[in-house]
Amino acid sequence: MKKYNAKVKIPKELDLRVDEAIYEGLNSKRKESPIKKISIGVIMFFGIFITLLNTVPVFAKTVYKIDIIGDICRFFTFREYKYEDNVQYINIHIPEFHYTEDSSLENRINLEISRVVHEQYNDAKENALEYYEAFIATGGKKEDFKPIEVNIDYQIFSLSSRVVSFVLTKTESFSNAYTTNYYYNIDLETGRDFSLKELLGSDYKKIIEISIQKEIATWDKEKQQLLFQTNSISDYIKENQPFYINENNQIVVVFEKYEIGVGTLGQVEFIVEP
Repeated sequence: MKKYNAKVKIPKELDLRVDEAIYEGLNSKRKESPIKKISIGVIMFFGIFITLLNTVPVFAKTVYKIDIIGDICRFFTFREYKYEDNVQYINIHIPEFHYTEDSSLENRINLEISRVVHEQYNDAKENALEYYEAFIATGGKKEDFKPIEVNIDYQIFSLSSRVVSFVLTKTESFSNAYTTNYYYNIDLETGRDFSLKELLGSDYKKIIEISIQKEIATWDKEKQQLLFQTNSISDYIKENQPFYINENNQIVVVFEKYEIGVGTLGQVEFIVEP
């Protein structure tokens, strides 16, 4: 995934009003919306988040941009934050979704993104502090502690006139790397997240199971042995099973590390064939 950077550093003393002006400037070409109060709420949310970060923000004009369907729909990095102290090193990319056909949908998605990023930032901060305190409590020296690296980023899988599919990912580097993913597959006609049942029908679990079994059959025996043997594949397929829609409009179900096999297997993805 290529990223094109155009970064402008903003002084640490930047106040909330200037931040709001930046946000409003980005959106100056939007049509007036009856949900203006929601837009203001989104702006304030970002402002509060900036204050909580208590660091120098870097404004990325266009780090990532997709223009598949012209100016109707696009994603780009709204803000990038970096922060480091003796406990943690944090690097955050916050995407923003623009959809000129429906500003209410646009605001809902952006508010959800900011909420998740904010929660993940706070969780990462608490985890790093707990890890540091445990290190000191067990006899470790402050100067020997390696700051926990936390990355919060996103990836766009597909973007069309019907659906936008993307993931928000948080990675924390303790003794091992811990990753948390939030997948979104948004129907641009209804504004709702697609479900596997909607896309594949009531027999979606069986359809997914058959596709997975076909894929596993192509694995070598050594890789197959990494799977847990106590349950059948169907037992692992949840109603809210994480998935995304790739650029070929294929459904890809995702099983996180340790979910269906030993850690060596890592995260596993299967393309579903309806």
